[in-house]
This record gives sequence, C-alpha cells and structure tokens, in this order.
Amino acid sequence: KTSVFDNNIATSRNMTANPANVRLINLAREVNTSRDDINPYIPSDGKTLFFASAERLHSYAGIYYYNIKISENNGNGWEKSKTLGGTINSIFDEKTAGFGNGELFFNHNRNRDEALASAQYLGKGRMGMAYDLAAPFDMRGAEYSACPSITGDTIIFSGIDSNNTISLFYTIKMPDNKWGEARPLPGKVSSKYNDTYATYSPKGNRIYFSSNRPGGMGGYDLYYSDLNAETQEWGEAVLLPYPINDTYDNMTISFSNDMRYAYIAAVRPEGLGNRDIYQVVFENTTIPEAIFSCTLMIKGRPTDRPLSEKPQFMVFNADGLVAAIASAKTPQSPFMVVLQPGKYKISITSPETEPFEVDFDVPENSYSGEAAKITFLLTPKK
Repeated sequence: KTSVFDNNIATSRNMTANPANVRLINLAREVNTSRDDINPYIPSDGKTLFFASAERLHSYAGIYYYNIKISENNGNGWEKSKTLGGTINSIFDEKTAGFGNGELFFNHNRNRDEALASAQYLGKGRMGMAYDLAAPFDMRGAEYSACPSITGDTIIFSGIDSNNTISLFYTIKMPDNKWGEARPLPGKVSSKYNDTYATYSPKGNRIYFSSNRPGGMGGYDLYYSDLNAETQEWGEAVLLPYPINDTYDNMTISFSNDMRYAYIAAVRPEGLGNRDIYQVVFENTTIPEAIFSCTLMIKGRPTDRPLSEKPQFMVFNADGLVAAIASAKTPQSPFMVVLQPGKYKISITSPETEPFEVDFDVPENSYSGEAAKITFLLTPKK
C-alpha cells in the first residue's frame, strides 16, 4: 500500500523535474533577519511589504516571538524593515494574516487561542488603532487569516470548524453594514484537511491558499482555485509549481497587480535564517518599467544651484548601447527616465559642469508603480 509519504516523494520528484519559469530573489538584510520571517503581504500598489518576524526575544520566558514588520519600496528597492508600534505588536505573537482595501489583518495569541484582529494602514509606516474582530470571525476556536474582496463586500477567512479542522469560510456584508453569518466556501475547493491563509488574486476571480491535503510536496502547500462566474462556486484546487512550493511548509503568497511578482516565505540555502522573504519573478510575464524623476543640480556653497544651460543626459545599457536620452523643457525642470530592470551607465555633460558618469542599477524589486525621485549633483567647471 502506498503511503502519503511515498506520494509526497513522487510528487516532489515530478515537480522539481519540471520547475516553473520563475526566479526567486532573497530580499536580503533590508527585509530579512537571522530568525524566521514569514507571511508576506503587499497592497495593490506594491509599495509596502508587511510580514511577521520572530526576532524579538522574550527575556523572561527565554523564547523568540513574532511581531509584524513593514518595509517600504522607495523606487530603488525595499528599505530597511521596521517593527510596527504598540498599536499592533505586544510581547505575544502577532502574525500577518491578510491585507486588502487598506486594512491589515493579523492574528495574535494574547488570549491563548489565535484570534483575528485588524487595523487600517495610514501610510508611511503609520497604523490606525487595532481591534479584535467580532462575530462572525470570532468562532469556536482559533482563527488564522482574513482577506477582503476587491469590492469590500466579502471576506474569506479561516478558522476551526465543527470537525476541529482549519477551514475556509466567507461572509458577506449586509445592508445594515454588518457582516453576515460565516459559511463554508461553495464549490469543490475545500477539503477535509486544513485549508487556510486564502488571499484574492488582483482581479478577484481566483484565490490562493495553503493546505496540508494529500497530493502536495509535503506539509502545507500553496494552491489556487478559480471562481465560476455563472455558478459563483470555487473550482477544484490546483497545486502551484516548484519552486513556489517545496518540501517545507508553504503558507502564503501575495501578488503584485501586474502578476509579474509575488512574495513568499521560503527556506533556501542562500537564506539568512530559517525562513526568509523572497520575491518571485514570473519570467513569462511582461517586465514592468521603473520610472525615475531626475533633477540636476550644481554643487555649491552655501547651497546647491540649478543649471542655467541644458545638459546632455544619456543612459547606456550593459552592452554599451544607448538605452535612453532625456532632456527637460528648461535646464531647471525635472525630467522622466523609464528603464527596465538591469545595469546601466549614466553620462551627463554640460557646458557648466565637469563630465559626470555613474553606474546605475535598476533591480527587479525596484518597481513601485510611480516615479522615484533622484537628484544628481554635478561638479562645476573650474
């Protein structure tokens, strides 16, 4: 008789032999720590990354516990992550559980069982007051994840069902603005095993979730299910490919609006700790271009000053070919440069300044959907 373990081995061999055309980028020390970093979520604009990190040491208990951290994308990549303040975090575990429509969902164990809570994201690392979610989200036991639909009228969440299994439920907002009763997801998506951490795709017609059902690579694996527009039921669960899934527990995935990028937590040889946050790059999708708003200034004392004559601004790619030539309406005006990820050399010449050259990298994780502001300081001619 073939065991579940044997099936996992067979699935793993088949999946590793047929990997997806993706690239995994470790977000390095700007985001990751030497401890567990898990459950990454990004808003629709792709400019903010929320995740949980077990880097805090409880000195009395002698254990490390999870708090929620945040990193902002400044257009040149992810900034150094910071721990969110006391409105979210405590000396207990707080783990990211979902994000949607400006609202961060998280679970905590301050009252022993995992409970769902929520807070509005106010921008620039600031959070509104957090509050525990009431019925129907407050169920008979632990609750783990929550994700609102794009329209905000439905939330899919996970909690303990009557069979003591983690299941996916949904609730609909009623005319009185209250949430209706929790119901199991309709269709063929659910199983008798643990199903949790569902999140909507950017278009809202697909959910991604984690399950420890048989047929995966082992432990929890990531799946997706598509919504039938006519019946409004969710279809059969489909296993995501390797290396998005691996033989470790794979719990969450969060996509950018253009589906070029996703964010996961994974255990890999190049990692800084146990689990690290990775950006998944889907190579078959269109490469989004990074936008830069450039300003040129001449170094001076007591203050820098703008140019009075138009400069020549050229960008060369790694092969030495011209990738961009930019000019402003006036010497003082900012100008836009649009570049795909890659390595470049920027050359600036002007009658007023010494020749200027600088290497310029546009990393894959620089995409943020809006222009990043850059000022080039030029040396005046003697």
